[in-house]
Amino acid sequence: MGCIKRPYAEQYQQLGRNLAYYRRLRGYSQAQLAEALNLSEGYMGHIEAQNVDKEPSLHVLFHISEVLDVPIYKFFMDAKMPQVLKRNRKGTEQEEK
Repeated sequence: MGCIKRPYAEQYQQLGRNLAYYRRLRGYSQAQLAEALNLSEGYMGHIEAQNVDKEPSLHVLFHISEVLDVPIYKFFMDAKMPQVLKRNRKGTEQEEK
């Protein structure tokens, strides 16, 4: 696997950033989410990595959406504004309102 040099590379990078954002927001590590999805931790890492050529299937995206309880369209949104996370008292991250 090498650097992303394919059509839609920027969109896959945005997808990976969004998946990582919502995973952290819901309090999952990559290992925990991979286990919940019955996937390898390495595969999860490759989906989120910005320089790895890994294209998740729709099946995997639907499953991630279900486990994280996030509408799947949010994984494809282009974040023009930086998404801010803050830690709550329990040490988990949440969206700042």
